[in-house]
Amino acid sequence: MTLLFAIKVILSVIAVLFVSYGLLHEDKVVAFEDAVIRLIKKKIYLHKRRKALEKRRQQGRVSSGYVRPQYETPVRRQAPAAERRRVA
Repeated sequence: MTLLFAIKVILSVIAVLFVSYGLLHEDKVVAFEDAVIRLIKKKIYLHKRRKALEKRRQQGRVSSGYVRPQYETPVRRQAPAAERRRVA
């Protein structure tokens, strides 16, 4: 038995295990596929956006951009260090 044949056998066993897992846990596999597709779409969108901004900068048409309004968030009160310490 050569090393190449052993590797082929191991890979085929792993493939069978993956297929059987996919059949038993189809909902998890579909959720994983959806997450991967969303990630790829986001990466493509960000790449296109970065390239467009780079092209605008090279052409000298850089605008100041849209400034998002800053909303006030409630301020959390932090307890002094003595109050945060746990006493046993």
